[in-house]
This record gives sequence, C-alpha cells and structure tokens, in this order.
Amino acid sequence: MQTHAKGPGAGWWWLIRGCSVLGRDTGKILGASALLLVCMLLITAAQLLTPVQGHAKLAVMAITIIVGAVLYPVLYGGFMRVIDASRNGRPVSATTLFEPFRPGQGGAHLALFGLCMLGIYVAFIILLMLTVGHDFGAWYVNFVVHQPPLGSPPQALPKLPAGFAVSLALVTVFFLFFSGAMAVGVGQASLHRETGVAAFRDGIAGAFKNVLPLVVLAICVLLAFLVLAVLLGFVGAIVIGLVFLASKVLGVIIGVAVYIAFILFMMAIMMGVNYAMWHDVTDAGHIDPVSPPAATVEE
Repeated sequence: MQTHAKGPGAGWWWLIRGCSVLGRDTGKILGASALLLVCMLLITAAQLLTPVQGHAKLAVMAITIIVGAVLYPVLYGGFMRVIDASRNGRPVSATTLFEPFRPGQGGAHLALFGLCMLGIYVAFIILLMLTVGHDFGAWYVNFVVHQPPLGSPPQALPKLPAGFAVSLALVTVFFLFFSGAMAVGVGQASLHRETGVAAFRDGIAGAFKNVLPLVVLAICVLLAFLVLAVLLGFVGAIVIGLVFLASKVLGVIIGVAVYIAFILFMMAIMMGVNYAMWHDVTDAGHIDPVSPPAATVEE
C-alpha cells in the first residue's frame, strides 16, 4: 500500500485524535490497557527475577528482547483492533487484544514484522558501538554485568563515558523513527492484514516520509506529559495527603491506584496516537470522523 507524507502539524492532530479514543468504549479500551500492562510486566519480571549474574545477565536480556520483539507487535496489533472496532462502531471487548494470537488472525505476520524491526534495532546498536558509541557500549555492558543481585543495595552509577551525549541524542532520534515505523507497520499487519515483510516496508517508508510530524508529535507529547504530571502530582499530593491524615494504608492504596490509572490512560492514548498515525499515513479507508484538514503530499 502507498504511504503518504503529512505536514508537520499532523503530529499535533495525531495526539488530539489519540486522546479521542477514550470518548467511546472507554472501559473496554482501558481494560485492554490493563491486559497489555500485565503482559508487559510479566515479560519484564522474567528478566528481573531470573537468578543469574555476570555475563549470563546479558544472555537473559538478549532472550527477553527477542521474546518482546515477537510478542509486543502481536499485542499492539490486538490493541489496534480494539481501537479500530470502537472507532467504527463494531462490537468490541478488552480481550480483543489477544485476537491476533488465534489461528489465521495475523499473529504470524505481526511476529515476523517484529523480528524485522529487531533487525533494524540490532543493526543500529552495532553501528553505534562501532562509531561514536564505542565507549558508551562498553560502559553499559559493564554496568549490566556487575549489577548486584535483586534485593541488594543498588550499584552506584559509573562515571559517564566519552561520547555519552552524542550517543544519547542518536538513540533518541532513532527511537523517534522506530516508534513511527512500529505504528505504521503494526497497523498494516493487523488491520490491513499485510505480510510481515510488506508491513515492515510500509512502516519504514511511512516513518521516513513523516519525520517532521514525528518530531512535532514528540514535542507535544513531552509538553503535555509534563503539564499533566505537574497538575496530577499537585492535586494528587493534596488528596493523598488528606487521606493519609485519616489512614496511611488507605493513602498508599489510593496513591497506587491513581498511579496505575495514569499509566493505563497514557497507554490507551499512545495506542490511539499510533492508530491515528497509521490511518493518516496509509489512508487505509477506515472511518475517522475527526480527521484534520492537514495538507498531504502524495509520493
């Protein structure tokens, strides 16, 4: 499928439309967020709780990354279907998240797409370590290998290596592009039912054509997150502080509940942003009543 280049302002509209996914079937979409969060925590726990030390930690980390590269696109694809069904008025439930795992529902294509994206990720890391990030790579490996066992006092952060700032900047730019390619590619494999390789091709092309909207989106997300975090932190501190006066246990419970709710809302919004980007960049023909009057450059 042909991908399109959007104007810089599309990044702002993707965020607005991402927020709008909570306007319908809110409970079901937040339920899908909760299921996705549990899956992510299980994958992370498998890495953190594995009782190995030294270089074996690197092997566990590598295995976890490969597992995540296969599973996360399948889960993200399921979330895209939750949003797509909600946007188009079809019946939907939170467990639609797991639909791609069923036979014949595109899970294999999503997993293959994830492995292709992993190849891009590995190639970038190797290139970074062979060039400006050589010292950064050695520093990170040393930090992971010498991490103390779980439950021990945390290790002091080693002195930052030469080239750290440049490496961090390149990693930031790469993951901005990577996230755009994931949004487009997952949408193609999950909703347009393309093969993993075709979805990978469209994801890379779509991200390349929309670098400026992705930059605007990243800036908008950062500013919105900072404002929201400050507001929620201020209000939450007052409310939880008042509750603490009555019961410390209740204060802790409410604080944790507010934190989890914040995460679930953010996950739903970001998946909504991914859906909006996929919809715009591929022009897949799905109904979207809040599409912006943004200029499109056909390529």
